[in-house]
Amino acid sequence: KAKQEKLNILNHRLCDLVKKPEYEIYSLIGSGLQFKFGQTTIARQDIYNSIPERESESFLNLVTAIVSEVDPHNEFFGIEDTGKDIEIILTIEKDVKTNRLKDFDKGDGIIFLNEELNLGIEEGPNLICGDTRSDIPMVSVAMNRSNNTWVIFVTEDDDIKRAVNKVCPRSFFVTEPDTLIALLDSLTRRE
Repeated sequence: KAKQEKLNILNHRLCDLVKKPEYEIYSLIGSGLQFKFGQTTIARQDIYNSIPERESESFLNLVTAIVSEVDPHNEFFGIEDTGKDIEIILTIEKDVKTNRLKDFDKGDGIIFLNEELNLGIEEGPNLICGDTRSDIPMVSVAMNRSNNTWVIFVTEDDDIKRAVNKVCPRSFFVTEPDTLIALLDSLTRRE
């Protein structure tokens, strides 16, 4: 409950931030401002690098400062900077091996959804889509439960491609989000 309260406070602060004219652009580019289960994502750059690097870095520093104000002892959040997005992730428990707080990841989200909604990931087939390193835990969880898992990532990053291929051999990559949307639309029209 305390973690959710902190996340709500943070989300409110970020909403207020992107309502200011000088920061509104960050809600309109790339991922925009997204509230996810256990995570908040806010863009700081788009795939065309339309935000000057100095402004993007300054915005990253501002968001990091807001997170520090809400969570001054680093008890609730971890921050991952993808270069395009700032991912603010709830910590969920201590890792038994390292005795450090573990960040909630999207794999934890897949496990939760599978259990709560009886998705039957174990039977497959599964299609996992992503675009950042933080999406790879979803692939790992799906593969651990079913080899009948397929992956499509929107990325030009060779390191991400290698990491995804290492986890799932049935991986495909596209460079534009619109290509993924067209593929998914095509799949929904199949009989």
